[in-house]
Amino acid sequence: MKILVLGGTQFVSWYFVKRFLENGNDVITLNRGTKKGVHGHKIEEIYANRHNAEELNTALEKIEADYIIDVSGYTVSDVKNSYEAVKNKNIEGYIFISSSAVYKESEIFPICEDFSVGENKFWGKYGTNKLEAETFLIDKFKQNEFPAVILRPPYIYGEGNNIYREGFIFDRLKEEKTVVIPNKGKTLIQFIHIEDLFQTVCKIIERKIKGEIFNVGNYEGITFKGWVESCMNAFGKETKIIELDYEKYKYNPRDFFPFYDYQYYLDIRKISDIYTPQISMKEGLEKSLKWYLENEDKVMKRNHYYENSEKIIK
Repeated sequence: MKILVLGGTQFVSWYFVKRFLENGNDVITLNRGTKKGVHGHKIEEIYANRHNAEELNTALEKIEADYIIDVSGYTVSDVKNSYEAVKNKNIEGYIFISSSAVYKESEIFPICEDFSVGENKFWGKYGTNKLEAETFLIDKFKQNEFPAVILRPPYIYGEGNNIYREGFIFDRLKEEKTVVIPNKGKTLIQFIHIEDLFQTVCKIIERKIKGEIFNVGNYEGITFKGWVESCMNAFGKETKIIELDYEKYKYNPRDFFPFYDYQYYLDIRKISDIYTPQISMKEGLEKSLKWYLENEDKVMKRNHYYENSEKIIK
Protein backbone atom coordinates (compact mmCIF):
# COMPACT_ATOMS: atom_id res chain seq x y z
CA MET A 1 0.00 0.00 0.00
CA LYS A 2 1.18 3.53 -0.74
CA ILE A 3 0.65 6.11 2.01
CA LEU A 4 1.01 9.87 1.61
CA VAL A 5 1.64 11.58 4.96
CA LEU A 6 1.07 15.33 5.06
CA GLY A 7 3.75 16.22 7.58
CA GLY A 8 6.39 13.65 8.43
CA THR A 9 8.92 15.46 10.60
CA GLN A 10 7.17 16.20 13.91
CA PHE A 11 5.90 13.89 16.66
CA VAL A 12 2.71 12.31 15.30
CA SER A 13 3.55 12.31 11.59
CA TRP A 14 7.17 11.24 12.27
CA TYR A 15 5.94 8.26 14.27
CA PHE A 16 3.33 7.34 11.65
CA VAL A 17 5.94 7.36 8.88
CA LYS A 18 8.27 5.20 10.95
CA ARG A 19 5.54 2.65 11.71
CA PHE A 20 4.11 2.54 8.18
CA LEU A 21 7.61 1.80 6.91
CA GLU A 22 8.06 -0.95 9.52
CA ASN A 23 4.78 -2.47 8.33
CA GLY A 24 6.12 -2.69 4.78
CA ASN A 25 4.21 0.18 3.18
CA ASP A 26 5.52 2.59 0.57
CA VAL A 27 5.52 6.05 2.16
CA ILE A 28 5.59 9.54 0.68
CA THR A 29 5.84 12.64 2.88
CA LEU A 30 4.92 16.19 2.00
CA ASN A 31 6.18 19.09 4.09
CA ARG A 32 8.11 22.33 3.72
CA GLY A 33 11.47 20.59 3.86
CA THR A 34 12.75 22.34 6.96
CA LYS A 35 13.92 18.96 8.31
CA LYS A 36 15.04 16.95 5.31
CA GLY A 37 15.91 13.29 5.42
CA VAL A 38 14.62 12.56 8.92
CA HIS A 39 13.67 9.01 7.89
CA GLY A 40 16.68 8.22 5.75
CA HIS A 41 16.31 7.15 2.13
CA LYS A 42 13.41 4.70 2.38
CA ILE A 43 10.74 7.23 1.50
CA GLU A 44 9.91 9.73 -1.19
CA GLU A 45 10.04 13.22 0.27
CA ILE A 46 8.13 16.03 -1.42
CA TYR A 47 8.79 19.60 -0.38
CA ALA A 48 5.99 22.12 -0.80
CA ASN A 49 4.10 24.72 1.19
CA ARG A 50 0.58 23.35 1.58
CA HIS A 51 -0.68 26.87 2.30
CA ASN A 52 0.08 27.71 -1.34
CA ALA A 53 -2.56 25.99 -3.50
CA GLU A 54 -0.63 26.29 -6.77
CA GLU A 55 2.57 24.96 -5.22
CA LEU A 56 0.72 22.05 -3.64
CA ASN A 57 -1.05 21.16 -6.89
CA THR A 58 2.26 21.09 -8.73
CA ALA A 59 3.90 18.96 -6.04
CA LEU A 60 1.12 16.35 -6.03
CA GLU A 61 0.30 16.38 -9.75
CA LYS A 62 2.05 13.09 -10.52
CA ILE A 63 1.73 11.51 -7.08
CA GLU A 64 -0.55 8.51 -6.60
CA ALA A 65 -1.40 7.12 -3.16
CA ASP A 66 -3.94 4.75 -1.67
CA TYR A 67 -4.35 6.68 1.59
CA ILE A 68 -3.58 10.19 2.74
CA ILE A 69 -2.91 10.81 6.43
CA ASP A 70 -3.24 14.51 7.19
CA VAL A 71 -1.39 15.43 10.36
CA SER A 72 -0.29 18.95 9.40
CA GLY A 73 -3.72 20.40 8.51
CA TYR A 74 -4.77 23.11 10.96
CA THR A 75 -7.14 25.36 8.99
CA VAL A 76 -9.91 25.00 6.44
CA SER A 77 -7.64 26.47 3.77
CA ASP A 78 -5.08 23.73 4.51
CA VAL A 79 -7.55 20.93 3.83
CA LYS A 80 -9.24 22.78 0.96
CA ASN A 81 -5.88 23.04 -0.81
CA SER A 82 -5.12 19.36 -0.29
CA TYR A 83 -8.65 18.36 -1.36
CA GLU A 84 -8.36 20.32 -4.59
CA ALA A 85 -4.98 18.70 -5.28
CA VAL A 86 -6.21 15.12 -4.84
CA LYS A 87 -9.97 15.16 -5.52
CA ASN A 88 -9.57 13.65 -8.97
CA LYS A 89 -7.14 10.96 -7.85
CA ASN A 90 -8.31 7.48 -7.02
CA ILE A 91 -7.56 7.58 -3.28
CA GLU A 92 -9.23 5.10 -0.95
CA GLY A 93 -9.19 7.30 2.15
CA TYR A 94 -8.21 10.64 3.66
CA ILE A 95 -7.71 10.43 7.42
CA PHE A 96 -7.60 13.80 9.15
CA ILE A 97 -6.03 14.00 12.61
CA SER A 98 -8.15 16.63 14.31
CA SER A 99 -8.42 17.31 18.05
CA SER A 100 -10.74 17.12 21.02
CA ALA A 101 -10.22 20.90 21.18
CA VAL A 102 -13.20 21.20 18.80
CA TYR A 103 -15.60 20.59 21.72
CA LYS A 104 -17.03 23.41 23.80
CA GLU A 105 -16.45 23.19 27.55
CA SER A 106 -18.78 20.65 29.12
CA GLU A 107 -19.96 19.71 32.59
CA ILE A 108 -21.11 16.32 31.30
CA PHE A 109 -18.59 13.50 30.92
CA PRO A 110 -17.53 11.60 28.98
CA ILE A 111 -17.88 13.80 25.89
CA CYS A 112 -19.55 12.07 22.94
CA GLU A 113 -19.07 12.82 19.24
CA ASP A 114 -22.47 14.53 19.08
CA PHE A 115 -21.76 17.00 21.91
CA SER A 116 -21.62 20.73 21.22
CA VAL A 117 -18.66 21.90 19.17
CA GLY A 118 -17.35 25.42 18.75
CA GLU A 119 -15.14 27.88 20.55
CA ASN A 120 -13.50 26.59 23.70
CA LYS A 121 -11.99 29.29 25.91
CA PHE A 122 -8.92 27.16 26.59
CA TRP A 123 -8.13 26.26 22.98
CA GLY A 124 -9.46 29.28 21.11
CA LYS A 125 -8.65 29.45 17.39
CA TYR A 126 -6.80 26.15 17.41
CA GLY A 127 -10.05 24.32 18.13
CA THR A 128 -12.30 26.38 15.84
CA ASN A 129 -9.81 26.12 12.97
CA LYS A 130 -9.70 22.34 13.33
CA LEU A 131 -13.50 22.27 13.42
CA GLU A 132 -13.79 24.29 10.19
CA ALA A 133 -11.36 21.86 8.54
CA GLU A 134 -13.44 18.90 9.75
CA THR A 135 -16.65 20.46 8.46
CA PHE A 136 -15.18 21.03 5.01
CA LEU A 137 -14.06 17.40 4.70
CA ILE A 138 -17.33 15.90 5.95
CA ASP A 139 -19.27 18.18 3.59
CA LYS A 140 -17.18 16.84 0.71
CA PHE A 141 -18.00 13.30 1.79
CA LYS A 142 -21.71 14.13 1.77
CA GLN A 143 -21.50 15.90 -1.58
CA ASN A 144 -19.37 13.48 -3.57
CA GLU A 145 -18.30 10.69 -1.19
CA PHE A 146 -14.80 12.04 -0.75
CA PRO A 147 -13.45 9.30 1.58
CA ALA A 148 -12.67 11.42 4.65
CA VAL A 149 -12.45 10.18 8.24
CA ILE A 150 -11.96 12.46 11.26
CA LEU A 151 -10.14 11.45 14.45
CA ARG A 152 -10.41 13.56 17.60
CA PRO A 153 -7.66 12.61 20.07
CA PRO A 154 -7.08 14.08 23.54
CA TYR A 155 -3.46 14.60 24.69
CA ILE A 156 -1.09 12.38 22.68
CA TYR A 157 2.04 11.06 24.34
CA GLY A 158 4.79 8.55 23.72
CA GLU A 159 8.06 8.14 21.84
CA GLY A 160 8.89 11.18 19.76
CA ASN A 161 6.80 13.64 21.79
CA ASN A 162 8.59 16.93 21.33
CA ILE A 163 6.01 18.82 23.41
CA TYR A 164 7.29 19.44 26.94
CA ARG A 165 4.78 17.46 28.99
CA GLU A 166 6.00 14.16 30.40
CA GLY A 167 9.53 15.40 29.64
CA PHE A 168 9.06 18.22 32.15
CA ILE A 169 8.15 15.80 34.94
CA PHE A 170 11.04 13.52 33.96
CA ASP A 171 13.39 16.49 34.26
CA ARG A 172 12.07 17.34 37.73
CA LEU A 173 12.57 13.73 38.80
CA LYS A 174 16.02 13.51 37.24
CA GLU A 175 17.08 16.60 39.21
CA GLU A 176 15.24 15.47 42.37
CA LYS A 177 13.06 18.59 42.29
CA THR A 178 9.59 19.10 43.75
CA VAL A 179 6.65 19.10 41.32
CA VAL A 180 3.97 21.79 41.65
CA ILE A 181 0.45 20.88 40.54
CA PRO A 182 -2.69 23.06 40.20
CA ASN A 183 -4.92 23.08 43.30
CA LYS A 184 -5.49 19.56 44.65
CA GLY A 185 -4.49 17.93 41.38
CA LYS A 186 -7.96 16.43 40.92
CA THR A 187 -8.59 17.80 37.42
CA LEU A 188 -9.30 14.88 35.10
CA ILE A 189 -7.70 14.70 31.64
CA GLN A 190 -7.25 11.99 29.05
CA PHE A 191 -4.42 10.63 26.92
CA ILE A 192 -3.76 8.31 24.01
CA HIS A 193 -0.41 6.67 23.36
CA ILE A 194 0.95 7.34 19.88
CA GLU A 195 1.05 3.62 19.05
CA ASP A 196 -2.65 3.27 19.89
CA LEU A 197 -3.41 6.23 17.63
CA PHE A 198 -1.39 4.63 14.84
CA GLN A 199 -3.14 1.27 15.27
CA THR A 200 -6.51 3.05 15.15
CA VAL A 201 -5.54 4.52 11.78
CA CYS A 202 -4.47 1.06 10.57
CA LYS A 203 -7.83 -0.45 11.55
CA ILE A 204 -9.73 2.32 9.76
CA ILE A 205 -7.68 1.59 6.64
CA GLU A 206 -8.21 -2.16 7.03
CA ARG A 207 -11.98 -1.74 7.29
CA LYS A 208 -12.15 0.93 4.55
CA ILE A 209 -14.21 3.24 6.76
CA LYS A 210 -15.36 6.53 5.24
CA GLY A 211 -17.34 9.59 6.28
CA GLU A 212 -17.10 9.06 10.06
CA ILE A 213 -15.97 11.10 13.04
CA PHE A 214 -14.40 9.27 16.00
CA ASN A 215 -13.20 10.23 19.45
CA VAL A 216 -10.04 8.31 20.29
CA GLY A 217 -8.31 7.92 23.64
CA ASN A 218 -7.78 5.72 26.66
CA TYR A 219 -10.86 4.30 28.37
CA GLU A 220 -10.62 6.54 31.40
CA GLY A 221 -9.34 9.93 32.38
CA ILE A 222 -6.53 10.45 34.87
CA THR A 223 -6.08 13.26 37.40
CA PHE A 224 -3.15 15.66 37.29
CA LYS A 225 -1.83 14.11 40.47
CA GLY A 226 -2.35 10.60 39.14
CA TRP A 227 -0.46 11.49 35.96
CA VAL A 228 2.50 12.90 37.90
CA GLU A 229 2.54 9.78 40.08
CA SER A 230 2.45 7.64 36.92
CA CYS A 231 5.50 9.53 35.63
CA MET A 232 7.20 8.76 38.95
CA ASN A 233 6.38 5.06 38.60
CA ALA A 234 7.80 4.99 35.09
CA PHE A 235 10.96 6.77 36.26
CA GLY A 236 11.32 4.63 39.37
CA LYS A 237 11.74 7.64 41.60
CA GLU A 238 9.46 9.70 43.84
CA THR A 239 9.50 13.39 44.68
CA LYS A 240 7.47 15.81 46.73
CA ILE A 241 4.30 17.25 45.22
CA ILE A 242 3.04 20.74 46.15
CA GLU A 243 -0.65 21.48 45.59
CA LEU A 244 -0.90 25.16 44.68
CA ASP A 245 -3.95 27.39 44.99
CA TYR A 246 -2.73 29.20 41.88
CA GLU A 247 -5.45 31.87 41.80
CA LYS A 248 -4.60 32.92 45.34
CA TYR A 249 -0.97 33.40 44.32
CA LYS A 250 -1.88 34.96 40.96
CA TYR A 251 -0.47 32.23 38.76
CA ASN A 252 -1.94 30.48 35.74
CA PRO A 253 -1.52 26.69 35.62
CA ARG A 254 0.52 26.91 32.42
CA ASP A 255 3.02 29.12 34.26
CA PHE A 256 4.35 26.05 36.09
CA PHE A 257 2.56 22.96 34.70
CA PRO A 258 2.17 21.59 31.16
CA PHE A 259 -1.66 21.53 31.06
CA TYR A 260 -4.53 23.97 31.35
CA ASP A 261 -6.69 23.46 34.44
CA TYR A 262 -9.45 22.19 32.18
CA GLN A 263 -11.26 18.95 32.92
CA TYR A 264 -12.45 16.73 30.10
CA TYR A 265 -12.38 13.20 28.80
CA LEU A 266 -13.95 11.60 25.77
CA ASP A 267 -16.45 8.81 25.20
CA ILE A 268 -14.65 6.28 23.00
CA ARG A 269 -17.37 3.64 22.68
CA LYS A 270 -17.84 4.31 18.97
CA ILE A 271 -14.19 3.70 18.02
CA SER A 272 -13.99 0.74 20.42
CA ASP A 273 -15.94 -1.34 17.90
CA ILE A 274 -12.94 -0.88 15.59
CA TYR A 275 -9.95 -0.72 17.95
CA THR A 276 -9.38 -0.71 21.69
CA PRO A 277 -6.24 0.85 23.22
CA GLN A 278 -3.54 -1.66 24.18
CA ILE A 279 -0.86 0.52 25.80
CA SER A 280 -1.28 1.11 29.54
CA MET A 281 -0.22 4.44 31.01
CA LYS A 282 2.66 2.72 32.82
CA GLU A 283 3.96 1.05 29.68
CA GLY A 284 3.42 4.17 27.60
CA LEU A 285 5.32 6.41 30.01
CA GLU A 286 8.16 3.91 30.24
CA LYS A 287 8.46 4.08 26.44
CA SER A 288 8.32 7.88 26.64
CA LEU A 289 11.05 7.95 29.28
CA LYS A 290 13.40 5.74 27.29
CA TRP A 291 12.99 7.90 24.19
CA TYR A 292 13.26 11.16 26.15
CA LEU A 293 16.51 10.24 27.88
CA GLU A 294 18.04 9.50 24.47
CA ASN A 295 16.51 12.47 22.60
CA GLU A 296 16.20 15.27 25.14
CA ASP A 297 17.59 17.78 22.63
CA LYS A 298 14.60 17.22 20.32
CA VAL A 299 12.05 18.46 22.86
CA MET A 300 10.82 22.06 22.87
CA LYS A 301 11.51 22.83 26.50
CA ARG A 302 9.62 25.61 28.27
CA ASN A 303 12.02 27.03 30.80
CA HIS A 304 9.34 29.07 32.51
CA TYR A 305 7.77 25.87 33.91
CA TYR A 306 11.03 25.23 35.73
CA GLU A 307 11.66 28.85 36.76
CA ASN A 308 8.17 29.45 38.13
CA SER A 309 8.16 26.11 39.93
CA GLU A 310 11.32 27.16 41.73
CA LYS A 311 9.79 30.53 42.69
CA ILE A 312 6.68 28.84 44.04
CA ILE A 313 8.69 26.32 46.04
CA LYS A 314 10.78 29.10 47.63
